[in-house]
Amino acid sequence: MKHEDKVIKLPEDNADVIQRLIFWIYHNQICISEINNHWVVNTWCTCTCEEVLDTPWGLLAQLYVTAQKYQMAQLQNDAIDALLDLSKQWNLAPSIISWVYKNTTKGDNLRKLIFRIARQELERSDLATFCDNLCPQFLFDMTYAATKTGESGSDVRLEDNEKLCSIENPQEEFCAEYHQHDVGHDGKKCKKVKPPIKASDHESRRL
Repeated sequence: MKHEDKVIKLPEDNADVIQRLIFWIYHNQICISEINNHWVVNTWCTCTCEEVLDTPWGLLAQLYVTAQKYQMAQLQNDAIDALLDLSKQWNLAPSIISWVYKNTTKGDNLRKLIFRIARQELERSDLATFCDNLCPQFLFDMTYAATKTGESGSDVRLEDNEKLCSIENPQEEFCAEYHQHDVGHDGKKCKKVKPPIKASDHESRRL
């Protein structure tokens, strides 16, 4: 067999995402680069739909979709956990919302998670700022959720300078809400979110 015949070509997949997928296969952990605070503050809220794919939000979302494509349920779960961990430290990059909606279907765990994070974080002023870059289905889902009657019987209201609505904490019941387990799983819920490791941490472990 010729050397070039041993090359596996994946023209539809992002090289950085595949690199992280292969790392996960060997180490059972997702590895992401250290996040630059200055870059986050100055670009995350203004980056385009293409630029957001190079952010941790974009790379993890792409990793989830790629894992789904290759039927790697555990990697999907780990990507969800990495996004949950990311959401505890950094605000959502709004441009990722439309990408997620475009690449998932209704009821998908990634779409559900990103939607709930967005509902928890976004304010009315954010919708006005990013409305041109938000897909119609997301805006419909936001409107529908905002007009639903709460458990107490009172309508959920939108008010200036307030969060869009009070909703479930995305971190709660994360296993039941966002994980997919193969047939034969013992039924036990995952107790802790599995955070990714940082590239610098991985390098230090090798020294």
